[in-house]
Amino acid sequence: MKSMKPICLSLLILSGTLLVARGETFRTDINPALLYYRAFLLAPEPMSEADRNYLESGKGKEQKLPERFGRIVAGYDNEFLLVRQAAHATVPCDWGIDLSAGPNTLLPPSRPRQGSGPSGAVARGVGFAAWPARRRAR
Repeated sequence: MKSMKPICLSLLILSGTLLVARGETFRTDINPALLYYRAFLLAPEPMSEADRNYLESGKGKEQKLPERFGRIVAGYDNEFLLVRQAAHATVPCDWGIDLSAGPNTLLPPSRPRQGSGPSGAVARGVGFAAWPARRRAR
């Protein structure tokens, strides 16, 4: 037990050194929001229900995973590469939403619009000319 702390500390130092020595050079002037969006688009197809059930079962936790799971995990490589590149970006993350219009930019009013309910559907079905003139004046 006494040797556990030095082993963990040396592994931590070694892994940090390897990450720095790996030397992945990323462009740091790209908007991280764009990189996150591209990573989202690269996401592979979801796992099949049978594979998911296998992973959640006792066999999936106790045994070595079959080769097909290596291909599933490898499908995420390009996605994680873009996320790591976004983490190294030095420019601010800008999602491109202009908030100068106020808080309604993100949360539009929740009040229903006129003519969109059942009475609006009847008015569109019957035709506007069939409604009395006082309804049209409103």
